[in-house]
Amino acid sequence: MKPPTRLILIAAWIAWLSPASGTVYHLKAPLTAIPADTTLSGAGNADVVKGRLKDQKALRLTQDSLTWKLDADAPVFLEFWLKPDGWDALTPETLELANLTIGDTILTIAKPGDSRALELRRGARTLQTYPIYNWVEQEWMTKHADGRWHYVLVGVAANGQVQMSVDGFAARKLRKTAVRGPLTRLELHGGPGTVYSWLHVVGAPLPQDEVLRARFRSLYRGLPDLHRNTFTVPRLAAPPTIDGVLDTDEWRNATRITGFTSLKKRTMRDEDIHAYAGYDDRYLYLAIHTPYTGTLRAKQHRRHDMPLWGEESYEIFLHPPYTGTPDFCQLIGNPYGDQADLKMLNLKWDGTWAWKTRVTDSEWVAECRVDFEGVNTPPPGDFAVWTMNMIDSYADGAWCWTQRYNDSASFGVMRFDASAPVFRPGAFTVSETAATVPLEIVGGSTAQRLAVSLQVYAPGEVLPVTETVRQVDVSPGEAQSLELSVPLEGLSKGTIALAVREGETEYVFHKIGFPSAPMRDRTGWPSTKQAGPAAPAATPAGEAEETKELSAEEKAYQRRWSAEELGTTLLESAEWLDNTLGLADDVPEPWTPMQVDGQNISCWGRDIVYRDSLLPTSMHSGGEELLDAPARFVLTQGKAKHTFERADVVVEKQNDGLVTVRAQSRSGPFLLETTSEWEFDGMGKIEFSLSCPDESAEVDSFHLELPISAARAELFHLTTSRSGHSPNSTSDAIGRERLVLDAFREIVWIGDHSRGLCWFAESLENWHIGDEDGIQVLEQERRGGRVLRVKLADQAFRVERPWRLVFGLQPTPTRPRRPDFRTFSDRSSFAWCWFWGDGSYYPWQSTHLEKARTQIAKQRAAGREVMPCSSLRFYGRARHHKGYFGEISNPGLLVPEDLIWGPLWRTTTTPIEMPKMPERHTAPGKWYGKKYKPGLLISYCANSPFQDFYIWKLHQLIAETGLGAIYLDQPFTGCSNAHHECGYINYKGEWTARPPLFAMRRMIKRMHRLFYDAHDTTMIKWHSSMQVVPPLLSFVDVFWDGENYGSGPDKVFEFYSKTLSEGRMQAQHTGIPFGFIPDLLPEFESRYAPSPASTRDMLGFFMVHDGTVYPAHTVHNHLASYIQNRRLSFPLAESNAVYYWQDDRRITVAPEQVKSMLNYGTVPALLVLYNWSDEAVESTVRLDTRELGMTDRDVPVTDAFTAEHVGPSSRRFNAAIQPRGFRMLAIGAADASE
Repeated sequence: MKPPTRLILIAAWIAWLSPASGTVYHLKAPLTAIPADTTLSGAGNADVVKGRLKDQKALRLTQDSLTWKLDADAPVFLEFWLKPDGWDALTPETLELANLTIGDTILTIAKPGDSRALELRRGARTLQTYPIYNWVEQEWMTKHADGRWHYVLVGVAANGQVQMSVDGFAARKLRKTAVRGPLTRLELHGGPGTVYSWLHVVGAPLPQDEVLRARFRSLYRGLPDLHRNTFTVPRLAAPPTIDGVLDTDEWRNATRITGFTSLKKRTMRDEDIHAYAGYDDRYLYLAIHTPYTGTLRAKQHRRHDMPLWGEESYEIFLHPPYTGTPDFCQLIGNPYGDQADLKMLNLKWDGTWAWKTRVTDSEWVAECRVDFEGVNTPPPGDFAVWTMNMIDSYADGAWCWTQRYNDSASFGVMRFDASAPVFRPGAFTVSETAATVPLEIVGGSTAQRLAVSLQVYAPGEVLPVTETVRQVDVSPGEAQSLELSVPLEGLSKGTIALAVREGETEYVFHKIGFPSAPMRDRTGWPSTKQAGPAAPAATPAGEAEETKELSAEEKAYQRRWSAEELGTTLLESAEWLDNTLGLADDVPEPWTPMQVDGQNISCWGRDIVYRDSLLPTSMHSGGEELLDAPARFVLTQGKAKHTFERADVVVEKQNDGLVTVRAQSRSGPFLLETTSEWEFDGMGKIEFSLSCPDESAEVDSFHLELPISAARAELFHLTTSRSGHSPNSTSDAIGRERLVLDAFREIVWIGDHSRGLCWFAESLENWHIGDEDGIQVLEQERRGGRVLRVKLADQAFRVERPWRLVFGLQPTPTRPRRPDFRTFSDRSSFAWCWFWGDGSYYPWQSTHLEKARTQIAKQRAAGREVMPCSSLRFYGRARHHKGYFGEISNPGLLVPEDLIWGPLWRTTTTPIEMPKMPERHTAPGKWYGKKYKPGLLISYCANSPFQDFYIWKLHQLIAETGLGAIYLDQPFTGCSNAHHECGYINYKGEWTARPPLFAMRRMIKRMHRLFYDAHDTTMIKWHSSMQVVPPLLSFVDVFWDGENYGSGPDKVFEFYSKTLSEGRMQAQHTGIPFGFIPDLLPEFESRYAPSPASTRDMLGFFMVHDGTVYPAHTVHNHLASYIQNRRLSFPLAESNAVYYWQDDRRITVAPEQVKSMLNYGTVPALLVLYNWSDEAVESTVRLDTRELGMTDRDVPVTDAFTAEHVGPSSRRFNAAIQPRGFRMLAIGAADASE
């Protein structure tokens, strides 16, 4: 999202919403009772019933009406909430819900009897319509009653144009209409029964598009639509001295920032944390003052980029204006002057900034100077808008409340303005009767009239309960001090909002909850010494000495492994080290044994062909050619080009699962040799060696070229170990232009919707390059092909010894998918158990084997597999106290394998001198008697002996319990631990991490084999968001994606379909071109996605891409399950599929924004239509039922949820679809009801 655009929209919304800007509220009726200013008429009655929100009331009308007389000139809009309570979308009668008299025109909001819609009518003519086919009672609503409520808004513009919207989306216009005159009369009708709430008539233009969506989201949550916190940064004539001494004279011309909030309570901090900000042509200046009590939890590291976020520190997030890459920097400083920094898209980034501090026994102060050039952004000049946040997690304080520390949508607005006044608010305080904020204003370059307001909002109210508004005239340089105070009207909790504006320009805005959260007493670092009782007091002479009996808790904290126990663990290494468990020469299903015919190699679905060549000359997947010409190496030496056209080739089948190809070729003084190992899933590990057998020779450049058929080059995927966020790891459609990568990606996949070719390498080790510009390039199409060129050397070097590099190729998909893959990935097929084992992220059972066996057998009998959480990387260092089945033996103890081998296995570089055994053997903290604690996750590397240990333990577990499934949670990241041969010196001369791709592949392949040998099938679920790594995913059944859509540049706010492109979905989320089964882990936040519309969008969007969704992390989990269960109730495993991107003439759907997926070949067939737009549409569907083999005659088309007939003919019918909504239609079913 482009922050400046969003800020402009929000500013426009605040301008008309705030009373300070002159907005007139013609009517504010909460409808918690019959209003005194209305007329009740009709034969029925009005009842006060339960409202939409907790502790809220609403008004139910039955066969009666409420009427208001008004005098509201345009522009004006009215809004109200309604809940059908005696009718639904299928009700056959016409129902009038509201009448608006505007001048001499009467407009009616009605639900017609012959249409599943709300209509805006003028007399008998329908002006606008909005589909409401899902306004029916559904099973999921028993858990989510808010799903019955809907938001209706009608606005009249100054020119008389009228627009209706429903649930925050505009209705579809059928006819233009204009009205003249004021709104004089408003009627709400009950009909068979309608519940109404929150009726407002506002003298302002109708909010548009995203502004309307923002209002809807806030009102849905029962919150006022208050936008981001804002402060204005003045230009400083004289910079402050950055020395950690907060001299108020030096900062007197800077803005003051107050109102820090508790991250836990979401209310104001009790202590006065405050900051200052100013800027000049080169620097941004910040100072932060933090009071505290107790002992700070911070260390003086004296090293850059230490993990300061794990201690008391400020994390300052700066997000400059959008310049093409949605990136922001994170500057971290602790109380003792240590600094760390990173960018969201480059964790190794180092900026240029100063951080000086001073610590006393009651406060710590930090002063910061940020070089604009040092954070890679142009200076703001006289005006610019950034976003930012300041967070101290250990103080439980932040300038802007956030759920995720790096959520850029939570950042506040930082306005750089050289001519603006200086604003210096004081501390927000709340007494029993009033909220108060002192405010000092120093005039800017011109005289101004400012509107200053302080408002109080009650919980569940969207309009201020009380407010104070002042008009303040300030002259240039004039200082004024205001004491703003507003009565609380008896409120004990709520929200305070301070605003300073001039017209539509907002200089200051700050919202904060009350009451205040108490100051957090700092407790310092937890002790690393052995816990235990205090030493006994001296015993008087002659008295017998008594020994105090330790409690069970004290004994648990003091427990240590004995030498015998550690010795047993050490001796067990003779069993597991270098074991061969999970290694086999035969090929498990669903793959087939490899075949060799001369220089042709075949494995399941793929063919790799050599023709006296170093590399394949042809590669087929699913019968389609992937290459446009032979793959080749290109070496330049001066003006000479060596391409090593012909080679001596030896192909040997080692066993059914492995074929080796050895080839060598001479060109000029050079000998190029390749050794390729092709495995049964199509993965080829290729090592080449360049040498000069006679005399050494100079090489100017060396490239790998993979000419890919243009017909196959439609989509791409990139994965890097640097980050699982876009654009580092991403997917999309390939454009006509060159695709140029200026940063190395370990995984580059090029393909179409069904197949592709993956190139991969672990690192840049031994690459002779000067930089990564153009490190990987996909050239423009030429003569039916597109060359993927990998730059292996662009710096001249002399070949005096063999030059060796390793990379890999893999045609995809890597495996066939089981026919029932959709139900297989659904949560009904497994029992997911996060803390199932003795500790975090491993499933070992030492105490409750029998209970584990019983649970697995019971779930398997019910058609489900127990799926514990584990990882190829993460491992809990400490055992739980109480686990899934009860108390764990040896609770809280650090696991002995980590005590003995941990430093050797870990993913980061360890000291040359190995650390000693720690004195304390138990986890820190108070964990006794608590379920699941401790954890202490550590990262281990698959390239270390940890792999053998893990496989040995997993083999034992499967044998002892019958375990048949596992969930693996790990990112694809690097390791730099030289103790197990990870890490290398890169082309810059830096010690660098490498992702252990081949070791990870070996480990997951062995795990797959263990489960296959035990059960003849596997259920392995892999979670590594955005990072699609085909050599690993060959041995994974379900790929769980989506966590990285919860933060970062691709954060999903309200709708997945607004963030993810067609290319991203087709390349990454169908699984078809790779062979994995796709599943989505949603990452919605209630503040951005509070309504069922977000869940419906997500399900419809992923259904037309043939994916499933895990119903979690949404406000409406039961709705997600309800929709997915209905889809999976169709016989999909026996069906064929037609996707919207296939351009299959047997099905046509219009308009273009409606996407479809058809499952046919079964009765009933299933058609899902998804509306990828913000407009309600009437879709038209044409099916060639004969060509689809469905029927020679018309069959019923019914709504899969309501069984309502959608159209008279299955060959051509229409279906209305809500914005970002879907229809699920059964074709050929006599009865499609639930």
